[in-house]
Amino acid sequence: MSRAHDEIKISPEEFRLLRDLFNQHCGLQFGPEARLSMERRLRERVVVLNLHSFGDYYAYLRSNSRGRAELEEALDVITVNETYFFREDYQLRALRNEIVPMLVRGGAAKGRLSIWSAGCSTGEEVYSIAMVAREAGMTAAREVRIFGSDISRRCVVAARKGIYGASSFRVTPPEMRRRYFEERQGAWHVTDELRALCQFGHLNLLDASRAAVVGRVDIIFCRNVLIYLDEPSRRKVIETFYERLLPGGFLLLGHSESLLNVSTAFELVHLREDLIYRKPAAKLRLGLREPLAALEAVRAASISSSGIPRVLPPGAELDPAARAAAAGADPRLAPAASPPAPRPGAASSQDGAAQVKAGSEPPRAMPAFQKPSSSV
Repeated sequence: MSRAHDEIKISPEEFRLLRDLFNQHCGLQFGPEARLSMERRLRERVVVLNLHSFGDYYAYLRSNSRGRAELEEALDVITVNETYFFREDYQLRALRNEIVPMLVRGGAAKGRLSIWSAGCSTGEEVYSIAMVAREAGMTAAREVRIFGSDISRRCVVAARKGIYGASSFRVTPPEMRRRYFEERQGAWHVTDELRALCQFGHLNLLDASRAAVVGRVDIIFCRNVLIYLDEPSRRKVIETFYERLLPGGFLLLGHSESLLNVSTAFELVHLREDLIYRKPAAKLRLGLREPLAALEAVRAASISSSGIPRVLPPGAELDPAARAAAAGADPRLAPAASPPAPRPGAASSQDGAAQVKAGSEPPRAMPAFQKPSSSV
């Protein structure tokens, strides 16, 4: 890139216009500190299109016939996709040892287990889930399908290829890499048996109608995605997740994420190493936009003395007496709501819902995602 190209700078007003356009499209929020990074990452796109300023680039995105395609190209450039196999592996242990057994005890996931990895980046999370499913013998007892989606087309292409370098295996046990990957020309290729469990597709999580291609699923992983979205966008995404989950299905978020002030429609389930959310199995639907003012404050009340996961019904977190009853205490002695408590291991920073009859299960729809292939 020439010196003249380096002199293409983004003004505060141009940054605001581009930032708001990206936010409107997919809910991503960018603070003032992102201006120089956006300038550096998008400058090449301005040059490739033979434009002279970021103002011209904004006009191109808004009015050119190829503006929509370029918008997706821009998102590929400005988003960071850092991931690796077995990231936050405590949730994968919970999947094998607690979540799937709970689904089976509840009458679900006996013949088929469907999992959606929303915001799967380059696919490591999807293949990690598949490895856990294989190792735990889940695939011998039922049909398992894992769907990965991401807003980045580049990431979806990489996930379908299933070819990874050494950095993706930083915490992968060596025997797992030997079992499920083949080394060719200095890179590691996912084996066919693992690829057969996985499908990938491009998806903007704010597009609820498009999300219908996922079908209905038992479990959703959406880790370290909500933290990049503004509040209205988070609510839209959670509404979509509620609709896509089967009754009794589970939602797993990143270690620094919660549904605080987002939704009261889910039950809070305390596991051995994590707190996750479950769509009620009974015919019950609370307003998704009600404040979850005291949710994080009742985590301790959701743990029984025996260590068995205890479930708080939706809305119970707003009632001190109900919280005390859930904890096995005398409701007459229920204390007033206390300040929110941090989630275990939390870091300081990282289409309408269907009414379901009690005991019934909506029909499952197989997704329209393209199965992974070795070519694009």
